[in-house]
Amino acid sequence: TCPAAARAEIGKAFVTHYYATFDGANRASLQTLYKDGSMLTFENEQFMGMQAIMTKLTVRARPSTAAPRLYQRPRLRCCRR
Repeated sequence: TCPAAARAEIGKAFVTHYYATFDGANRASLQTLYKDGSMLTFENEQFMGMQAIMTKLTVRARPSTAAPRLYQRPRLRCCRR
């Protein structure tokens, strides 16, 4: 059994590694930390199993393909009297 101080250090090291990888360019390398029985709650959704978790973590939101809405000012007509 690990003493409490050692468990705390292991936990800190894990969290530091996890979030550095999560925020980094290669989020897919987190795959080794998940198993088929793993569950992740992320953005108020639950994902069960390594495949579902990695799909959520690695698929980036795609930009909208809809044309941007442009606001056009109404033309003002000047009337001369």
